[in-house]
Amino acid sequence: MTTEDAPAAPGGRVVTTLPGRGTVLVRSPAPPEVPTDRCVDVRLGPVVTFDGDHLGMSLAVVRGSERRRVERRDLRALERAVASLLVDARLTATDQRNPEVVRFGDRAACRSLLPPPAATAVERQLFAVASRRSGTLLTWTSTAPRPADYRTYDVVLDGPPTGQR
Repeated sequence: MTTEDAPAAPGGRVVTTLPGRGTVLVRSPAPPEVPTDRCVDVRLGPVVTFDGDHLGMSLAVVRGSERRRVERRDLRALERAVASLLVDARLTATDQRNPEVVRFGDRAACRSLLPPPAATAVERQLFAVASRRSGTLLTWTSTAPRPADYRTYDVVLDGPPTGQR
């Protein structure tokens, strides 16, 4: 499994070689650019509800101009939305050799705004979707990786690119 990082958008990083399948966690203040047209983004959605006791967040599943909103509790709907956009990506990809990528983040924001069990469930569901589709889960976070992340993810890239190898 090879990953390389190079300067990207200000403060961001680009992962230039993605594993054919697996999991990658990148510490970055902005979403890493992905050199593939077979990428689906999963991020906190624009809809927030408050019932007086609980804050409810939706998730946005995005590929290009296509957007789907999923309630964070509906993990089956999340899987269906990601899978259907990955199928669309496969059908329209200019290079079929590129891996399918599910990019998830900002993980730190998700973990701070969702209840811990919900944040963990979303991440596990995305692991499962990427695994079943033989794709890559690329998670980005604005905070330092936790010790458990080194056991959970196949590759952990900590910190912005330095230009040194």
